[in-house]
Amino acid sequence: MPVCARCTGIYIGFSISALYLFFSKGYKGNKVFNLYQTVFMILCFLPFMIDGAGSYIGLWQSNNFLRIITGSIGGWAVVPFMVLVYNFSSKGENTVPIFKKDYHVIFICIFCVLIGITIYYGILDKLYFVFSVLISMGIVIYYSEICAVILKLIFSKTSDKIILSVSFIMGVSIIIFVSIITGG
Repeated sequence: MPVCARCTGIYIGFSISALYLFFSKGYKGNKVFNLYQTVFMILCFLPFMIDGAGSYIGLWQSNNFLRIITGSIGGWAVVPFMVLVYNFSSKGENTVPIFKKDYHVIFICIFCVLIGITIYYGILDKLYFVFSVLISMGIVIYYSEICAVILKLIFSKTSDKIILSVSFIMGVSIIIFVSIITGG
């Protein structure tokens, strides 16, 4: 995949988090995270922000192992925040939790790190195609989520199925467009 190690980790985190939320029905959640979940998810952003900023300004030289690990730690936490932004209602009661149990946030984080380590060390090289699909899916999820939130804000009375379908098409179209203009 033509993405850097940190982005690989981030996109793996997006995919694993989205798959978890899909199978656990957390994608329907609209209840604000409790304090523990919020603090944990915010803390997950810090490693890749610190590593990225520190290596960018020359305080230290990062390596691909650190990049993929910090990327996967932070990447998974983006999707639940986007789900909350999409589903939250300022007019109604928000009672459906995104995570059923507090320890699920730790479980997802650890699982993403393990997948990152697996990719870095080539432990399951025969599953390269699966990992490539996860990374590609993460990229599509990223652009689709952004489009979905924007479309929901603009067309609030439109059904979720239409918004999500259009946002998926827009996400894929953005990736195709960027690939064409960059010669990828």
